[in-house]
Amino acid sequence: MKTQFLGGAYVARSPNAAANRLVNAYPEQIQEGGKEPAALIGCPGLRRLYYLGENVGIRGMIAGSDGKFYAVAGNQLWQVTVAFGGATAVGTLNSGSGPVSMADNGTQLAIVDGVAGYTWTFGTSTFATISDPDFPNGCTHIAYQDTYGIVVDPGTQTFKISASNDFTSWAALDFAAAEGDPDKALVPLVDHRELWIFGEVSTEVFYNSGNADFPFERVQGGYIEHGIAAVHSAVKLDNSVFWLAKNKTGGAVVLRAVGYQPQIISTHAVSYAIEQYGDVSDAYAYGYQQEGHAFYVLVFPSAGACWVFDAATSLWHERGGFADGEFTAYPVSCHAYFGGKNLVGHRDNGRIYTLELDEYAYDDQPRKVLRSWRIPFNEENEVETNELVIGMETGVGITTGQGSDPQMMLRVSKDGGHTWPVERWAPVGKIGERGRGVRWRRVAYAADTVLEVSITDPVKVVMTGAYMDGKAL
Repeated sequence: MKTQFLGGAYVARSPNAAANRLVNAYPEQIQEGGKEPAALIGCPGLRRLYYLGENVGIRGMIAGSDGKFYAVAGNQLWQVTVAFGGATAVGTLNSGSGPVSMADNGTQLAIVDGVAGYTWTFGTSTFATISDPDFPNGCTHIAYQDTYGIVVDPGTQTFKISASNDFTSWAALDFAAAEGDPDKALVPLVDHRELWIFGEVSTEVFYNSGNADFPFERVQGGYIEHGIAAVHSAVKLDNSVFWLAKNKTGGAVVLRAVGYQPQIISTHAVSYAIEQYGDVSDAYAYGYQQEGHAFYVLVFPSAGACWVFDAATSLWHERGGFADGEFTAYPVSCHAYFGGKNLVGHRDNGRIYTLELDEYAYDDQPRKVLRSWRIPFNEENEVETNELVIGMETGVGITTGQGSDPQMMLRVSKDGGHTWPVERWAPVGKIGERGRGVRWRRVAYAADTVLEVSITDPVKVVMTGAYMDGKAL
């Protein structure tokens, strides 16, 4: 019989209630003619594209309107040509770590790093620090709308705009305030030509009215009683806005904007996990789209955790590296789409990768795919499982080396997911050995059994279900 194998991640406060973990794989609905209604697909691997220096994290990336790609690694701004040619350092920032924010007005690229502001002018290839005394140094984000650069003035309720088409020029009187609540303004974000100003516990939305004195005015009804819990968590994705939010009544949750009435998309299980991380103000997020899935990737670096929401299915999964027998922090810091590729940067070194579904490792780290789930529970009787079969694509071994004889590992918890014995291995199939399923016999003999399968070999992973031959005793 089938078991409840397919689906997203949901590990409740007690594993006895739910212990469905899903790491480095995501559910995909089979839209027509499928053997099963869905499958679990291994997450894309990281294929190295550039190396921009040792011990310098990739802090931000953007595809420039000049047809070139820009990345900040450490304190350097790098330029890359559209043909993925050599990278050239073109400017030096006043800081060497932490996320940066970048915006493009068609003739200039602007960068802010929480210390100062900088511009790179496309036509003249000139890098400079913004020296206008009315520019608010210390801002962490810059947005662009209708020819204006937009930043918040740190420690205040106000946001400021640049001169039209000139990130270097800022006038003292070109500002407005988000005054719906007395909290500080933190982040500007533009979505569908509307300006969102995220505060500590509230968010206000503005539009360009064309007013000659100051163009941005409040949208009627554009006030949201949630602010932002982590300033680098706000992302435009799937025709909406996502962010890690907080308000006056409690802890952080993940919201998706539905008009001006956002919905909580973090499940109780995800929210419980976030609550365990303590201070989440250093969390950051990015979004990307691949094969019809729109992923909101939310990373908690202090906790070493990464949660991913798939807008195509409204389901969550985890991502992480793997070393010394343990999951490690997912290393990606930022994303940009350039040259037909999803590019991501490494948080701790100068590596830039492409996200590839036919790459089965995270650069020099294994990609461990893991799924845990509960078999049918019989409150009065123990359940004996004579055979377990994982439906998946087999015969995916590679020619030589690690992965030439790929193995899947099984662990069985007989106390609802609290403790786990040693692994049992089963072959996935050497290259070409197809049509055989992955099997274990005499799997479980308990009343409350949670199963866990995993694979670390660098091979294709597509799982379509789990089936058992068992009976209640």
